[in-house]
Amino acid sequence: MYKFIMECIFTGFFSAVFVLLSFAEATFACTSVLVGKNASADGSVIISRNEDSKTACAKHFVIHPTTVNKANSIFKSKGNNFTYPLPSTSLKYSATPEWDQSQGQY
Repeated sequence: MYKFIMECIFTGFFSAVFVLLSFAEATFACTSVLVGKNASADGSVIISRNEDSKTACAKHFVIHPTTVNKANSIFKSKGNNFTYPLPSTSLKYSATPEWDQSQGQY
């Protein structure tokens, strides 16, 4: 019964979102949809995002592996020269960096 109720909620929610977005005018705002494993019918985690500011600028989901850094390593941003000392081990993380790195690493 719980699964049926969750499926109804899930279907109803996304139907409502679809209808509302169908009538929306163009805006300059990013939108994210996050669905946890307890909110999806099959236990999937669903994450989606759009970027309205640079729609022609492709985003690619990247996984950065765990890295062992050299002693006294420093991260330096190409965008604003921000610096930060790196730990001895950087943990694995995901990102959607700018595909064109001409503006620096994000």
